[in-house]
Amino acid sequence: MRARVTSGRSALLLAAAVLAACGQPPSSTPPTDDPAVVRVAVFMRDQSGTELWVRFPTSPEGGGGHTTGVTSGAVTACYLVPTGATVAVVGATPDQIRLPLYTAGGSDPDQTLWVESGPGGELRHGTGRPAWGTTDPQC
Repeated sequence: MRARVTSGRSALLLAAAVLAACGQPPSSTPPTDDPAVVRVAVFMRDQSGTELWVRFPTSPEGGGGHTTGVTSGAVTACYLVPTGATVAVVGATPDQIRLPLYTAGGSDPDQTLWVESGPGGELRHGTGRPAWGTTDPQC
């Protein structure tokens, strides 16, 4: 079998598709001057060696959405969340809410939150950028 060489543009498109498939947020999002959505960035850190997942719903009823997770480390995710939808730490399935973090309100400003799973698996959370949050949210 012969190796296939792709152009630089094709390679970039392929890399973008792979990143999108891995649950990475889009690099550009609509402006948040729309009172129907709130831009929510969440810093996540897992120190327990298990998985920590956060769900960003795309409807107030919780249907659809994005789920981002981390195992033994830290990541940051950012998505637009519609008014009435709740961003939450979820369990093995995205509809199993373990800890609600934020419910989007009409005309709320952009939100920055953090959540971490400590060495014993205990969950802690808060608002703002944590001291351990070294990466900027891409949204």
